[in-house]
Amino acid sequence: MARVVRNSKFRHVFGQAAKKQDCYENIRITKSAWDSTFCTVNPKFLAVITESAGGGAFMVLPLDKVGRLDRDVPLVTGHKAAVLDIQWCPHNDNVIASGSEDCTVKVWQIPDHGLTQNLTQASVDLIAHQRRVGQVLWHPTALNILLSSGGDTKILIWNVGKSTILTTIDCHPEVILSISWNYDGSRIITACKDKYLRVINPRNGEVLKTGLGHQGAKPMRAIYLRDGRIFTTGFSKMSERQYALWDEATLGNALVMEELDSSNGVLFPFYDEDTGLIFLCGKGDSTIRYFEYTPEPPYIHFINMYSSSDPQRGIGVMPKRGMNTTICEIARFYKLLNTGLCEVISFTVPRKSELFQEDLYPDTVGEEHAITADEWIKGTNAKPVLMSIRDLQGGGKTPGQSGNSGGGSAKQEVVFGKSTSTAAKTQQNLSGKSSSTQSQKDGAGNQQQSSSQNKIEPIQELQQQSNHLGLTQQSSLSSPTSVSPSSNNTINQQILSKLNDIFFRMNDFDKRLQFIERALRSGTTASTLLATKQLSVSKHQSRFVILEANKKTLYTINLSINGNRTVQMKLNYGIYTWTLILLIFATSLVVAGRDFYKILNVPKSATLNQIKKAFRKLAKELHPDKNKDDARAQERFQDLGAAYETLSDPDKRKIYDKSGEEGVKRHGDDGGFHDPFPNFFGDIFGGGGGGGESNVPRGGDVILDIFVTLEEVYSGNFVEVVRAKPVARKASGSRQCNCRTEMRTKPLGAGRFQMIQEQVCDKCDNIKFVTEESVLEIEIEPGVPDGFQYPFTAEGEPHIDGEPGDLIFIIRLQKHKKFERKNNDLYINLTITLQDALNGFDVEFPHLDGHKVKLTREKITWPGVRIRKKGEGLPAHESNTIVGDLFITIDVDFPKGELNTDQREAVKTLLNQQSKHNLYNGL
Repeated sequence: MARVVRNSKFRHVFGQAAKKQDCYENIRITKSAWDSTFCTVNPKFLAVITESAGGGAFMVLPLDKVGRLDRDVPLVTGHKAAVLDIQWCPHNDNVIASGSEDCTVKVWQIPDHGLTQNLTQASVDLIAHQRRVGQVLWHPTALNILLSSGGDTKILIWNVGKSTILTTIDCHPEVILSISWNYDGSRIITACKDKYLRVINPRNGEVLKTGLGHQGAKPMRAIYLRDGRIFTTGFSKMSERQYALWDEATLGNALVMEELDSSNGVLFPFYDEDTGLIFLCGKGDSTIRYFEYTPEPPYIHFINMYSSSDPQRGIGVMPKRGMNTTICEIARFYKLLNTGLCEVISFTVPRKSELFQEDLYPDTVGEEHAITADEWIKGTNAKPVLMSIRDLQGGGKTPGQSGNSGGGSAKQEVVFGKSTSTAAKTQQNLSGKSSSTQSQKDGAGNQQQSSSQNKIEPIQELQQQSNHLGLTQQSSLSSPTSVSPSSNNTINQQILSKLNDIFFRMNDFDKRLQFIERALRSGTTASTLLATKQLSVSKHQSRFVILEANKKTLYTINLSINGNRTVQMKLNYGIYTWTLILLIFATSLVVAGRDFYKILNVPKSATLNQIKKAFRKLAKELHPDKNKDDARAQERFQDLGAAYETLSDPDKRKIYDKSGEEGVKRHGDDGGFHDPFPNFFGDIFGGGGGGGESNVPRGGDVILDIFVTLEEVYSGNFVEVVRAKPVARKASGSRQCNCRTEMRTKPLGAGRFQMIQEQVCDKCDNIKFVTEESVLEIEIEPGVPDGFQYPFTAEGEPHIDGEPGDLIFIIRLQKHKKFERKNNDLYINLTITLQDALNGFDVEFPHLDGHKVKLTREKITWPGVRIRKKGEGLPAHESNTIVGDLFITIDVDFPKGELNTDQREAVKTLLNQQSKHNLYNGL
């Protein structure tokens, strides 16, 4: 059982295969034995290496062409031997590179709508390798830089635009198994058949670091992580599959190396730079394991495993910009099966909200390149250009420019990525309308303001909005046909009355929010949330309202909704009060909700442990079982649970601090109480489990030792443990249950009868036991004694006809290197020199929580003396106000050498003592 499970937003990620009609059938997948994924995908196309007679080929399909494929589907067929590897260009979704057994690398331009006939002519032919080309890899940030490696143990860096070799790297004694660029493309990591990892400068081929990797004879793979660390998969000497994490500076000494299983397939790692998730897919496996990487120990955290019945032949992963954000999809795999099916597997985070989840989708790599090939050659490094997934999916994609005329011609550059001007235009489109367009619309707005067709009618607009929400109108107010200063007071009174009437009946907070959002999207005065005479900005979640006032009676309001639409209008000064009322109401939306810090009675700067301790303390006080006469106990207990659920989760806490409880709701959590007690602290309210005189059968109790350090006992701590336990689930069929012996009367005739025993059983639904994981949290309370028990009711072994037993954790104190515990007191030994023993000393040493204990002595100290430091012991478990003491036993380190005659005489003179010896019983 693992101890300390990291609280991660990805803990509940699950994978689900698409329906067969949404997959790709009848693909003639290559039968090559080369260790490749055979599949690559981008937001436009799926490419799969296929079988082909008389040469090599691969298939390119638009993503929406699902279902059963025709046998004569067009192929890319320019290679003269089998294709071994393919990869889409990260800077243009229409460009793909391929490497083949014919010793060539080819770059292909795919039409926007896919292939209508076989493509036989490549845009660029790159010929230099002497043996088969098994790997092709585009540079992550530089335009037209391509890497290839082959059976000739060489790595070639190409400028695809000019069909020229930039670097030849020849430092590997055997076949190169794996290559990966780092985040900015300034280095590469290779895994070689000689079992060594090498960090190489790709511009000059210099080997910067070398280290021994996995020791097994089978292939290993290596990839760079975003922070520069290296993740590898391979085999041990005993052919156990492993994964490992390495630091460049200490390559050869793994930070982490763990064994997975004894399967034979090569593990391919897929890394998500945005979330830190690592997916492991083995050749021939039917499972996909996924882990989360963090820069702090223990670095690699297992999350879960997706399993299916079919082994995979190859696999491809969709770039992050191709995810379906509406279902919180964080990864999508295209799994090739031996049956010719390409199965689509989507990994999602279960969230209730359909809004864009900003915490799941940080800015990601777009199509735009960061630098050109010439800049990279000259030594420039640049990180990828990041863009919002919401913007990438919301704005149109401009096709990258391409010149495939004369693709193989020497020195004439072919631009496969998006040009700077095109990228800039795309960025403008994503950012909204230009300032000149806004100015024109501003002028148009001024001209139209005098028109009778565009009168400002706030009351009518409010009625329309509230009617749309199904609100009953108690009265009908007519809107004035014009707005004049003389009628301002009357209009404002009408607006105020109507607002009070509408808002009073909008008790449901979601309806209030929906009302404001609809108001924001309208092009008239309901769009107004604020109007002041000074420049100000009001920020509410992803909506920003920016207002700018001039010195006259008109206000210019720029309203941006979700970053993808801009509304501009003129506001007459006469409705100033109406806009101010909406401002007050909108402000109340932000600050509305429960004060979770006040509920838990902790400051906003409270640590996670302080929050948990406060929750535990208040839960004992407010639990309904202990407040049966208090009608509000259940409500207060639910408030407490909601506060803990939010503030104990770092992501939810950030959202709450920024936007309140309503912000947490809109990010996928309803803010309600999810009773943490079944998995928190064990049975803190007593009662135990399975006791008493009940005849209900019980499963066995599970008793486990949990080892804690003295530091944890001194300061307190929270420990999470993962419990994998069998759980009863309903199955098909029925069974006999609750069997018992009953007495039955059997008549024998003539007034005689016989009492016999008979076994009687009931008929119950069939059940099966499945293993499920649950996370249990244990508080190591300050001062907890060795042997203390934490029971978790009904978490033990199940019983087929009864209740499960209990899970009991027993605290076992680990031996400390310096301190020893006796009840609430601590003991430590201190060795001093003879000089310090005679002259006194001043010493400091760290306590269990890091604070310094100062010990000063100005008189002679003899060996074995025990000094007491009051209040420096352990807190009592029953009452933390009682604290034990620290006892320091002094040991004197006498000189090891011999004294000469002069030194002896000097000591006698200095001490001035008469020699005498006393015998006594010191026991």
